[in-house]
Order: sequence, then C-alpha cells, then structure tokens
Amino acid sequence: MSRGAKRVQGASPASTAGATEGRCTPSASAPSGAEAGARSTADPARDGPPSTSTAPSARPKSYGRRRAIILASTFLIIVAHVLHWKWNGRTLAPLELNEAMYTFELGIVTAGFLMFAVLTLATLIFGRFFCAWGCHILALEDLCAWLLEKARIRPKPVRARLLLWVPAATAFYMFVWPQIVRLVSGAPPVELHFASDAEGWASFLTSDFLRNLPGPFVSILTFVLCGFVIVYLLGSRSFCTYVCPYGAVFGLAERVAPGRIVARGDCTSCGRCTAACQSGIKVHEELQRFGTVVNPACMRDLDCVAACPDGNPRFGWTVPPILRGKFGFARLRYAYDFALHEELLMAGVLLGTLFATRGLYDTFPFFLALALGVMLAYLGVLALRAWTRRDVRLNVLQVKRAGVITNGGQVFLASTAGLFALLAHSGWIRWHEVQGRAALAEARDRLAHGDPAAPDALLRAKELLGTCADAGLFVSPLMQHDLALLADLQGDTRRCDELLQSAHRRAPSDLVITQSYAQSLANAQRWDAASQLLSTMLASLSSCDFPRPNVRSFRLQAATLLGAVDATRGDTRSARAAFELALAIDPDSPAAHQGLGQVLANLGELEPAAEHLGRAVAAAPGDGPTRYNLASVEIALGRKQEALANLEHAVRSIPDDPDVRNNLGWLHFEAGRGGEAETHLRRAVELAPTHAAARYNLARVLAARGAAAEAEVHFAEARRLDPRYAQRR
Repeated sequence: MSRGAKRVQGASPASTAGATEGRCTPSASAPSGAEAGARSTADPARDGPPSTSTAPSARPKSYGRRRAIILASTFLIIVAHVLHWKWNGRTLAPLELNEAMYTFELGIVTAGFLMFAVLTLATLIFGRFFCAWGCHILALEDLCAWLLEKARIRPKPVRARLLLWVPAATAFYMFVWPQIVRLVSGAPPVELHFASDAEGWASFLTSDFLRNLPGPFVSILTFVLCGFVIVYLLGSRSFCTYVCPYGAVFGLAERVAPGRIVARGDCTSCGRCTAACQSGIKVHEELQRFGTVVNPACMRDLDCVAACPDGNPRFGWTVPPILRGKFGFARLRYAYDFALHEELLMAGVLLGTLFATRGLYDTFPFFLALALGVMLAYLGVLALRAWTRRDVRLNVLQVKRAGVITNGGQVFLASTAGLFALLAHSGWIRWHEVQGRAALAEARDRLAHGDPAAPDALLRAKELLGTCADAGLFVSPLMQHDLALLADLQGDTRRCDELLQSAHRRAPSDLVITQSYAQSLANAQRWDAASQLLSTMLASLSSCDFPRPNVRSFRLQAATLLGAVDATRGDTRSARAAFELALAIDPDSPAAHQGLGQVLANLGELEPAAEHLGRAVAAAPGDGPTRYNLASVEIALGRKQEALANLEHAVRSIPDDPDVRNNLGWLHFEAGRGGEAETHLRRAVELAPTHAAARYNLARVLAARGAAAEAEVHFAEARRLDPRYAQRR
C-alpha cells in the first residue's frame, strides 16, 4: 500500500475478474504503486498537497435531515387531522392501514384500504419509499437509533430465522385467512362497496374519528415499546423486520419494483454503504453481485447513497428481482444468530406471549402483543445463554464475563425473571377471562331454555370470572359488565346495578356497557334516568354519519328500549317517536312493531295498531304476548274470529297467563261453546284468584249453564274485588 492510502476496517477486497458493465467493480484507473510513488514526488505548487485518501474529495449528500423533517411532519398531520375533527365535528376517516381488514372481511371500501392500495401500487413501481419516508412508527424507531448513537450505543441487528416469518404470517392471518374461512363455510365472496349508514362503518367521512384507535394509555405504550424498546433490544427497524404485516406486503411488492438502488460506477468496496444501512443489508456486496439491492428489506431511505464517498449507489431504474434468478428471490446468505433450539424457544415464547396478552384486561391490541412476544422471545434466549455460555452481552451491558455473571447481569436476569413471571400471571388471567366469558354465555343460554344444568354453568362462570376480579392486576369496565350480568343471573340486582354504574362511569362511550346500564335502570324502575341515558346515547350515535360496525343493532335496541321506558312512564308522544325511529332503522323489527302497536292502541288508533301488531306476529309467530295484544285490539275492532284464533295461539305459548285465559274463555262463551269457556275461566281464576274480570265472566258462564249458586259466589267476589261489577249481572 502506498503512503497516504488508508485501509478501511472491514472492507472486502474486490476482484476485477468477470467485471461487467453496470456492476459495481473496483476502479480500473486506480494508480499502481509506481504511479503513486511518482505522483508523490510531483511539484506541490503545480499539483497541490498530496492526497491522504484514495476516495474522491466530493462531499457525500445527506438525506437524513430532510427525511427527519418529513417524518416529523407525519405527526403534525395527525395532530391537524384530530384538531379538524374536534373543531368541525366531522372529518376524513382515519387513514389506518388496519381498516383494510374491514374491506377484506366485509367488503366495505374504507379510506385506510384505499391508502393501503395506493401505497402498494406505488411500491410496485418505486419500492418501499413510504416505509422510510412516511411511517410514523419507523420515525420513532429511527429517532431511537439516533438517540442511542448519540449515547454511543449502536444495537447489533438480531437475525432470527423463524421471527422473520412473523410479519408474513400476520399478514396472512389479517388478509387471507378471512377469505379461507368464508370459502370453507360456503359464504359468498365479499362485494366491494361504499358503506351506508345502515351498514355501519365509514368509507370516508365520519364523526366518530376514534372508532378504531386505541386509548391514550395503549397508544403511549405502543409508541414506547414498538418505537424505542424494541430498537434497543433487537436493533434498528426491528419492528419493521419482525412484526409489521404491512412491511411484509410491501416487501413482496418490492420485488416487482423497477425503481431500485443501483450501481452507477466503480466501487472501492469500502463498505460505508453497508455500515450506513439501518435495515442491516449488505449493500456493497449486493451491488457487486447483482448490480442492484435485491433484499426486500430495502426501504429506499437513501442512507447508502449519502454514505458513499464516490457517489456510486443511486436510485435508478433496472430489471426488478422478480425477473432475476429463480422466482426473483436471489439474495446473499446472511449468518443467523441463533441455534435451532434457540429459534424454537423464541417461537414458543412468541406464541405464548401472543395468547397471554392479546385482549388481556380488554386492553392489549394484536400488534402490541406481537411486539411484546418478539422482545420477550429474545430476552428469553439471552437468559438461557446466561446459564449455558461463558460470555453474554446485551448491547453495552455485559451480562456474563468469563463464566461469571456480572452485577448488571444479575439485575438483568432478575428483571427478565420478573417479566416472565408477569407473563405467566397474564396467561393465567387471560385463560380465566376466556373460559369465564364462555361459561357465562353458556349459563345464560341454559337459563333461557330452562336447562337443569344451568346452575352448574353459572357456578363455573362465577368461579372463573371471580378469579379475574380477585387476582387480576385491575378489573376492566367490560369485566365489570360481565360480573354485573353474572350478578343479575344470580338475582343480586343491587350488585348488578353497582357494577354497571361503575363500568359506565369509567367507560361512558362503550355501547355495550351503556345499553346494559340503561336496561338496569329500567329494571329498577328509574324511568327518568333510563330515558335520559338512552336519549343521550341515541343522539350520540345518530350524529355519526357512518357509525361503527354493529352500531345499527345498538341504535335499534336503544330506540326500542327507550320506547318501552317512555311508554311505561306515560310519555306516549316520546314513546311513539322512539318506536318510529326503531322502525326507520329496521322496518321488520318485531319488537318495534309490537311496541308501536301498543302505543297506538292506547292512543285509540286501533287500525294502525292492529297493522303493526299483525306485522309483529308475522315476524314472530310464537310470541304469545304479542298475539294477546293483537287479539285485544281485534276484539275492540269487532274482529272476534281473528281474535279467537290469536288467543288460541297465545294460550299455547303462555298457558299460565290469566288475562289470556279470561279473554279466550269469554270469546268461547260468546261463540256458544260454554264448556270450553268454563274450562278457561276456571283456570284464570285458579291462576289469579283476585282477577275480578275473570270472576265476573266465570259467574256469567256458570249462570248460563244452570249453576246459579256457584255463579252467585263468583258474582259476590267480583263485586268485592271491583265495585264496578256491583250493578252488573
């Protein structure tokens, strides 16, 4: 090596053999040793000072500052979006890529799906520019890497075989698996369409901006863990590598992209481009071998372009990898960091963490559980190595040195043991949550059908859900709701009311909790409070131009319950409006038709009342109370044959209802069937001895059939129970 030339540590020599045009090769014009020696004796006045490096003097161009500005602007755009919603009350639906799931599952075209589609199409042409220049999670990851570098900490990228499949498996679960389930179940394929108000999910504009976004606690925890902690543990952009399903989709599309990082000139094999790559790609080797970067992890951040002193790598156009080699999956071989048994341990910890934490306390979302699983998997392997290897290191922390666990290593192992103990506890609680809710659903179903095994299911639900409440770190509002349902099934209405009140106070916007609390208020005959709560709920939901999935069902149930509450409290005008709203939501709702029919009957509008009650009976032929109400209206309209038929159906459904027996007996008497009339009326009196009308009607039947003495007894009892019968015979 001539004097003045510096060797770059880690540089790999390159051979000129087989160099072809367009490939990154050593410079053919580099001076030989003799030429360098001759050059060193040249006249300084003519040639300037001698060179101290073989690299050109051109200053590399940095893209870091402008990329940081663009990434920071994504957060400003998010803030502006939220502020617009707050000020205007209505805004563009969240541009969340996970809303594409509703398109694949329900066929509803959402803003998130359209954004996902546009980004995928752009990736097919230009590569993964969005990942490096527009993703808010990557912005946090790169910020963390920058801060760590300022602290002279540069985490070594972790390479694990099985974890690399996590993003692809997640994408398969999110986007492909629902279609497989639909195909196997025989359901028709989804049809892409824009959502209407009745279908329940916003396509573009919404008043419910937070419909699919986590709360502040989960958001902050996600940013901290997925943007910072995971980078410290697994290296730069490890969330992108081991968790993000959208990155897996973009990585697949990237193989088709002709816009790539390509070699444009000679290469000194200094390795600076590789050192600058935060995605862990061997840039200089791929450029030498393929003439372009073929690794799908390339995010087009242009750090490698900026790092090269010769300006050789450039973003340009070339034949995409899909047209190179076998299936276009040619790439360099990378050394992995884990043995097979360690990989299997990581996979087990990941799956265990996913099952233990997803949905835990009704809080942890899917992606956060995945990220936790990846991090705990790595920590588990490090803890194992602390017992099986002589030296173990976690970034700047020396866990074990020369066979001795350091003080810092002891803290690390104790902390890791605590984390896994917490994970085990979380899994135990999560199992009780799932099993307890299944037992509660079983108990409710068995009780509804009069199953004698219902008490056993109820006891099991009590034990399981009680464990969640007693041993969990905290009780979520939804768990309080389930405990309230359990208390209601056990007949403990006071505890049910207390739990629902607490749950509603903690989660006032939760529709399930709000509706159950309103029902609880109605059961407690707190009509005014129930009416006010339901009215507020309906007003809130009606303001959503494109409300959430299942909101249509919630609006229907709330309107129907509000109608029943207002009818009970004597506000027939409000009750009528509530039932009409319910029918506007679902024109075929039996409960709404039945409720409106009753209200109209009380208002004296018998014909429309009979029409609505008739539609309710047609929708639910086995509903005895509705049959009875329709028969009562038909009796008032003089349609006694139709009324008799409906009462015959009703008595089979509710044979122990004294009102049904009384009316049915009287209609039989008027039709000349005294024996049947007497049977039904006697049964009515047995069921309700204080039923004055049944006593009076039975007395008339007995008198007509010649049993005057017994008839007089019932006449006297009827007059005693109700003075209105004093003048009747």
